[in-house]
Amino acid sequence: MKHLKSLSRLFQVDRDNPTLVLAQLRAFSKQIPLLYAILIANTAFVSLTHFKVAPFYLTVLLPGFFCCIAAIRLYGWWQMRGSNPTVEQAARRLTSTVFLAAGLGIGFSVWGFALFPYGDVYARSHVIFYMALTMIACVFSLMNLRAAAYVLSCVVIVPFLIFFSMQGHMVLTAIAANMALVTAVMLFILTTHSRDFALMVMQREHLEKVNRETQRLSDDNRKLAHHDSLTGLPNRRSFIAQAEARVAEFNAGTGRGFALGIIDLDGFKAVNDLYGHATGDALLIEASRRMRD
Repeated sequence: MKHLKSLSRLFQVDRDNPTLVLAQLRAFSKQIPLLYAILIANTAFVSLTHFKVAPFYLTVLLPGFFCCIAAIRLYGWWQMRGSNPTVEQAARRLTSTVFLAAGLGIGFSVWGFALFPYGDVYARSHVIFYMALTMIACVFSLMNLRAAAYVLSCVVIVPFLIFFSMQGHMVLTAIAANMALVTAVMLFILTTHSRDFALMVMQREHLEKVNRETQRLSDDNRKLAHHDSLTGLPNRRSFIAQAEARVAEFNAGTGRGFALGIIDLDGFKAVNDLYGHATGDALLIEASRRMRD
């Protein structure tokens, strides 16, 4: 059961990792338009070479329907550039892509199998070349969305292997076996890339957290170095720095004259002696608040 659950996760979007989901969407949005563009172009070329030898519904209607779906999705992804979707929106978008990859993979495969019997040996070779090359291009375009790549590979390569192995020709059987081997290697590379991509995203997130914490500590240290920790007023170091800067500006002719006032709290030592340092601190805090006001 544990192995089955691990296997099923290969075909699912990892919703438990919001940072990874958003990173996948950003990377995927740059590759998916290329996938649909390749799919539309390759389909158009095959339809063109079979236009006079295959039925009209196989060369125009069916591929035209699939290409319209691909074009709509391409436009939708293109419109997403520069947007900032939520984690839930990103997860839904990626999940819909997984299901659509399965649907389009099955649809285009069935169309290719139906088109294969028509035409001469060159036309049939074109169908085989189309199915193999398009599948490889699509898998690599889906490399940042492992689930979609695995689903597409399964729904295409298994029927591909069965269909051409049943044609009774050694060459076609060898092509099918070779395609299965290439797909297995691609999926291995894709799995490694997916793991490395997830690790890179986690490391970048950790680094950003460290940088934010470092910046916070730096700001706190800078504030502590120039402000009194009790009252929050600028301390002696801050006063000296500001006074020197005002004098330098005045001597350089870039600043105006200024006045310096000195305020003392008479009898403050007696407060500490009679009522304790806690009361003395409260007096300092109240005095600083009134001076600020």
